[in-house]
Parts: sequence; structure tokens; C-alpha cells
Amino acid sequence: MNYFSTILYFFVLGFSSVLFFSCASPKTNSEETKETGLILKTQDSVPSESRKSESQHDSFEQVDPEPEQDFELSLVDSVFIPSNGILTLLSVHPSQDLFLLMEGIMGEKLLLFDRKGKILAQHQKPKDAPDGYGGVCSGAIFSEESIFVQGMQGIYEFDLRLNFKRKYPKKFLGQTVISGGDNIAPAKIQGNEGILVFTGLAKNDFPTNSPKHYEEFNSLEWLEFNKGELQPILPLLPSSYLAKANASFDYYVTHFKVRGNRLTYAYHLEPSIYEVNLFSFDLKPSRKALPIEGFILEKGYPFGSKNTPDERSPLAGSIQGVYQAGGLDMIVFKKGLTRDRFPVGIEDRYEFRKEVNRRNPEFWILQTKNGEFTPEKQLGTKYKIVRSDSKGRIWAIPNSDYLDSEPEGLLIFELKITQK
Repeated sequence: MNYFSTILYFFVLGFSSVLFFSCASPKTNSEETKETGLILKTQDSVPSESRKSESQHDSFEQVDPEPEQDFELSLVDSVFIPSNGILTLLSVHPSQDLFLLMEGIMGEKLLLFDRKGKILAQHQKPKDAPDGYGGVCSGAIFSEESIFVQGMQGIYEFDLRLNFKRKYPKKFLGQTVISGGDNIAPAKIQGNEGILVFTGLAKNDFPTNSPKHYEEFNSLEWLEFNKGELQPILPLLPSSYLAKANASFDYYVTHFKVRGNRLTYAYHLEPSIYEVNLFSFDLKPSRKALPIEGFILEKGYPFGSKNTPDERSPLAGSIQGVYQAGGLDMIVFKKGLTRDRFPVGIEDRYEFRKEVNRRNPEFWILQTKNGEFTPEKQLGTKYKIVRSDSKGRIWAIPNSDYLDSEPEGLLIFELKITQK
């Protein structure tokens, strides 16, 4: 299996590589050339306007880490999936221990395995097949006796043997994200069952270099089964970084997790988390700044202009994912890398990226049940966390930046959070 190619595609310069197909957005430059530079060292280094509280829900007050509780990440078990192809773990069934994977860069094939690594079913259809998902998978999730797949044209429902059931069409067909990421989840909003999904850029008719794009912003889309179509939800809070930066961003991702009636989400370029009570009438988010030392904020570029390369800019920090870890919220992040810490003398592009990732490692932090944060911890060199399930189990793959050879298959680790 070309394992390194998978990581190269999905983890360019330290965070998930995402392809956007957007007719509304200006041309996007690579992460290496984006304009970045605000280093968030302490609460005092956050722009003062970002700390103002416009309402009791809309605050940028820094929450100090909780010093009395100490947690650690430990290995529970591992699962080996034999394959010669490029595999990406999409979802794990919380009660039946079924493993859904996609094969290929675009997810041209879906594969279903049990915990012993035995293949149970597979699905590969032509792009125009009425019982397929368009040949491109950008995410998928188990939900009881169904599998929901995010494709280019909509959300597709299959049974647990990958037999087609139905399609829910998308309204904004020109804006789609391809990441194989943890970007889809079953949920209930105000008692109605459906699917929450991040499908790409905000669903509006304005380009990302227009202020209107952020005024009409939505963080996620909601598919209510009774209505059968995706609807944009969750506009920007006035105090969010995307709203207050007064700048354009060609690339942003909403990471999220649902636990019961609570939605927790984060924008990848902002060291904050947002929480929403899904039973509430107005779905008003609250916001907490994460106690991260030295997170480099992306500056963006002026409205009405194009994103021009600047080789002097640092690599911005990034929220890598929001996960459910045994009833706690787990946030994985990278702080970014200043230019003086970039490697020199490495001509091979892939080896250069690996070295950048080593110098810009992943960290994790927990929000405990009382709403406080644990001190940040470095994830280490063994694992790269990619999923969690509704049972609170954490799923990871080997960190390819520290592998000497390509494995003949995909090794999946089951991890858990324990309190010392």
C-alpha cells in the first residue's frame, strides 16, 4: 500500500489537506504561501476587540487550564487491515465494531471490515450510477443500521452491507470539500433527526475575498430527514476570529463532534471552541478561547484582492480535530512554525514536509465535564488521531513522519483517555 502518499495528500505541511471545488471562491494558493503571522502567546496577545463580550454567549474570555487533573493517552488495541491500496479510515460502528474505509485519493471505493481485518462488503460504482455516490467520497459515518456518505452531489444513505438506500441532494453543488475527514455526524436538532455535515466553504453566493461572504457565513449544514435537503446553519458569532479579522481567507475547515444534545465545533484557524445546545430554540453558540501558548494566527489578506505569496510568512497554527474521548472533549492542534525554525538544505519536497511536521508537532487538550481545560500535552511520535466514535473511543493511525518504511496495509490503533 502507498501509505506515505495517503499522508502526503491528507496532511500537507502539518494539517489536513483539503481540496475545494468552488465556483464562488477566488483561486486558492498553497498553505506554504498564505499570509500568516499573529502569534498568540497569552491572553494579552489576543487582539483587544476579540476579547470583548457582546453577550453572555459571545465571549473571548480565556479559560485557564485545570492543574489538578492529569490525563494520559494509552493504547487499548489495534486492528490491521491488509491492502495494497491507499486506505483512509472513515468511521467505526460503536456497537458492532465495523470499520468503514475508503480506497483511493478520492474515495472511489468503499470497504467494510470487521475487527479481525476480514472484508465484509465493498462498493464501487461508476460516477453516474443511480445506486452510487458519484465516485467521490469526502466523509462517511455509521448511524445505527445505516451508513451516510458525503459525495459531490449530496448525502447518500446505504445499509450496513453498502447497499444503496437513497440520496439527499445538495443545494450548493459548486462548493464541496474532499478530505476523507471527520466531517459528518448523526444528530437531533430540536427533536428532529438528521445529519450534520461540513461540506466546504460557507454556502452563499459571495467569494471568500468579499465581506459579504462572512456576513452570510454558515459553519455547517443540516440535513433533516423529514425535509430531505441540506440547509446552512450556525452563522459566525460577531466576536469570532473569522468575523473580526477584517480579512479574507480562502481556506477554512469546521471540525465538530456531537454528543447527545451538545454540539462542539471549532474553525481550524482559530484557537477556540464553540458549543451549542441542539435542543435550544435559537441554537445560539457559546465560545471559549483555548489556553494554548504560542498559537500562530493566520492574518488573511485584504478584501477585494488576491492572496499573494509571501515567503517570509510563518506557517499558521491549526486546530486538527475535535473528538469525543470517553465523555470529554478532546481538541488536537498544531501551534504553527515561525520561518526561522523552517528546515534548510532539504531539496526533496516530501522529506522537507516531513521535517516541517516534526518541528510543528501535534498537541492535545481536554475539556473536562466541569467545563475546564487540562494543560496541553504533545501527542508524541507514534500516533496521528483521525477519528472518535459515539462510544468515546479514539482511533489513530501510525504517524508517517516517523516511519522508516511503508506498511503493507493500514494499522489502526484504539486509544483511550485515562486519569492518573
